[in-house]
Amino acid sequence: MRRKKAVLFLVAFFLVATPAHAAFGDGGVLEHVESFFRDFFVSVKRVFVRDDRSCPYRVLEGHDYLVWTVAFNPGGTVLASGGVDDRIILWEIPSGVQKAFLEGHQNAVISVAFSPDGREIASGGYDKSVFLWDAATGNRVGTGAIHGDNIRAVAYHPSGKWIASAGLDGKIILWDREKKAVIRQFQEEDMIFSLAFRPDGKILAAGGKALKIDLWDMETFEKTGSLEGHTGWVMGLSYSPDGKMLASGGMDHRVMIWNALSGERLHTLTGHQSAVFSVSFGPSGRLASGGDDQHLIVWNGNDGTPLLNYTCVYDYILSVAFHPSGKWVATGNEDRAVLLFDLER
Repeated sequence: MRRKKAVLFLVAFFLVATPAHAAFGDGGVLEHVESFFRDFFVSVKRVFVRDDRSCPYRVLEGHDYLVWTVAFNPGGTVLASGGVDDRIILWEIPSGVQKAFLEGHQNAVISVAFSPDGREIASGGYDKSVFLWDAATGNRVGTGAIHGDNIRAVAYHPSGKWIASAGLDGKIILWDREKKAVIRQFQEEDMIFSLAFRPDGKILAAGGKALKIDLWDMETFEKTGSLEGHTGWVMGLSYSPDGKMLASGGMDHRVMIWNALSGERLHTLTGHQSAVFSVSFGPSGRLASGGDDQHLIVWNGNDGTPLLNYTCVYDYILSVAFHPSGKWVATGNEDRAVLLFDLER
């Protein structure tokens, strides 16, 4: 059953997440699906390179199917990963030992996030519900917002009092953790794929199919503006830890860096050859990005120059997460693996 679900899920994702003009062209959805079916049914077992210095990563194996989301806890001691096998795995860092399996979702897990104090995990996916988990025990402790369609993003407010979720229904829902209730709903123009709170908690950024990033004021709960420039769907968002920069990645193969206060576009990064699914800021302005071209690129976000470009990943990179220390970047991949890159090797 899970194998059939994984096939149907990937086909559905590419039909939804690939712009119509690209769907039947070179590198479009048909080629992606054909490649997936070939690899899936032949059941090729990949041999991962662990010691090549051009590929300085460790492989964390435990998921049955593609890994859609990865996130570190604030202390950097735990990595959470979620995927199409409907579960979340918690990994101890740096050992890579499996700490817990979080099971309860009835469909693919697309987004996970840790609360600011690291004690709770929120997850959302294709069963349209936000689940809440105790990060220490792995026990499910509650259910948050329920959407009318698949959830693509969850994020905690920096104060920890709210959880934002969004997805294919175009709604952004704010869930109050203390009241255990929805306090606000924002209706966007189209599907939402990414959310990020500015570190000062004043702005919530949302990106999706409308080719722009909408900015929502968390005091007035009104839209304060939009950042325009992408020509493809906005798939990933991340604020720098100091709150000065916002990064976005899109189906247009580009990463953009914005002044998080003025909204000015600072840099357009063009190192990727295909869709960028995820971006993540780390310390000192460094930025990681990954996507359909199987490249993990680490940039200097301050001036937009590439620092590292890893081309040794075997499949699509669906999610990236920078470790709080800046030492590692984790990726969630289409080939079921979680990779932990050591940037200091």
